[in-house]
Amino acid sequence: MLTLGPNEKLSEAIRILTEHKIGALVITNGDRKIVGILSERDIVRVIAKEGAAALDIAVRSAMTPKVKICNENHTVNEVMEIMTRGRFRHLPVEKDACSMASYLSATWSSAASRMSSVRPRKYAPTSPPPER
Repeated sequence: MLTLGPNEKLSEAIRILTEHKIGALVITNGDRKIVGILSERDIVRVIAKEGAAALDIAVRSAMTPKVKICNENHTVNEVMEIMTRGRFRHLPVEKDACSMASYLSATWSSAASRMSSVRPRKYAPTSPPPER
């Protein structure tokens, strides 16, 4: 799980996101407690407002500070509900009160949702599918 401190420069966050081909970083303080999340969308908003000068600002100025989390006991449907209601694409997974396991992206949760909703066919494979 990649994290970054809130005092790091936005340019460093962009470097990490690009290098690891990920869409968000969980921002943690010195005690590894979650203090925010920084997504590509957060970065775009700040660059649109500040221009190239945004690269030198602290991550804390661009991150989303109110972070929703889930834990390993949440079902796929519960995770989808949290993400849909909050209208965000990344959700940290808390392993216990002191550590994180990972984070989920909308891509994962969407695929997992489709997998969990797979139903057996109502027609035999040799017969044509019902008309719609």
